[in-house]
Amino acid sequence: MLKQKEYNSNNTAEHQQIELVKEGVENIKANRDFFNLPLKTMELMKRFNFLYWEVYKNHDRSSSTYNQLLTTAGLLEKDLVRVL
Repeated sequence: MLKQKEYNSNNTAEHQQIELVKEGVENIKANRDFFNLPLKTMELMKRFNFLYWEVYKNHDRSSSTYNQLLTTAGLLEKDLVRVL
């Protein structure tokens, strides 16, 4: 049986991207600007928040969860730049 490797969390560029997206999501929530966002962006925000919680709060060390978080952060960042 294959065993999943834990992710390597030493890449500061990845952490910066995740934290910048997290700050952007928090600003949108604080300013209540999410009412004007498209449904796709709202779903990406929901998915990002769930994955962020799993990785950083519940300490899920699986590489697949971390890669999903990175992918979602990248998509959300592009979507927020386009929308805002």
